[in-house]
Amino acid sequence: MNINDLDKIKVPKNFDERINKIYKKNSKPHYIRNVIAASFLIFLAGFTVPGYTRDMPIYSNIFTMLGMEKYQDSSELILMTKKDKGIKITLSDVILSNNVLSYTYIIETDKDIDLGKNVSTFMGIDHISWLKYGITGLGGSSHVEQKSPTTYVGVDEQTLTFNGETPEQMNLIIKADRIESFNKDYQKNIEIKGNWTFPVKVTKLAANVIKPKDVFEKDGVFAKVNNISVDSSVTNIQVDTWNKLGLVNYVYDVQNVKLTDENGNSYDVKGGGISSDDKSSKSYFQTKVLEKGMKYKFQFDLIMVEYMGFNENNIKEKIQGYGTEAYNNAKKKIQVEIPFEY
Repeated sequence: MNINDLDKIKVPKNFDERINKIYKKNSKPHYIRNVIAASFLIFLAGFTVPGYTRDMPIYSNIFTMLGMEKYQDSSELILMTKKDKGIKITLSDVILSNNVLSYTYIIETDKDIDLGKNVSTFMGIDHISWLKYGITGLGGSSHVEQKSPTTYVGVDEQTLTFNGETPEQMNLIIKADRIESFNKDYQKNIEIKGNWTFPVKVTKLAANVIKPKDVFEKDGVFAKVNNISVDSSVTNIQVDTWNKLGLVNYVYDVQNVKLTDENGNSYDVKGGGISSDDKSSKSYFQTKVLEKGMKYKFQFDLIMVEYMGFNENNIKEKIQGYGTEAYNNAKKKIQVEIPFEY
């Protein structure tokens, strides 16, 4: 396919039907690190920066194509290309909204490589960047769509957990170390290992931050909307939960989330991963840019979970404390409502 014809592509906007990549929603940070397995040896040679401009819609409008117009307006254009093993990946746009890193890319393969329709890039932040900026966890999703037999477009969204506040600016290394394709039952067909490495500078979007004071408590279980960050692209919401039951903080999962305003309007809310420390379990969500001068209600269910996630061998593990007296006696479902103003 001629790259100059890519602007003619039409893409459905039902982005919610994407296939989630298993960046583990959280269990322990070392599980996540194994998922984003990356080498300490980074080879920075071989980059080409094509002379394409914003006049080429496919490179500059992938966010828009996937129904994420606000992201497109606020993103930074990168246009960096790396080719290995007959596959070329172009990193197009990057945006850092609070602690959520999103980026778009194009995959182009040689004609003799048939990946099929279902493709995953296994892209992520290199381990050097994890150490440099104190990243302790990551969760998120990935979506890749085939546009021709040899061309794909994709977007990754990664919620980062830091040992402290999100840096205002970061020099990150985004890397893919393999590309896989799957059949219709999502069994792996092809795996191509390679080195597609992109050093990028990202700046966090300016945002208004709200920290509601209300804390919900019931039967020894606590919840708090700890942080609401509203920037030009999206609203990021962080919910902290903890308990005094002698159980791990991530024993409850935040589900069935609803956001409404004082006029009764409902907002779509998208999940963005989970992290946990000794103080609380942190769940991350996104919704559209909120209107100022309004009162809102954030509602959700706390559901007790049986499994903590997958270990490095991709085997499900029971939650710590499962089957104990404290676990068996605890409420299995708790409804929460927390109001806030913006």
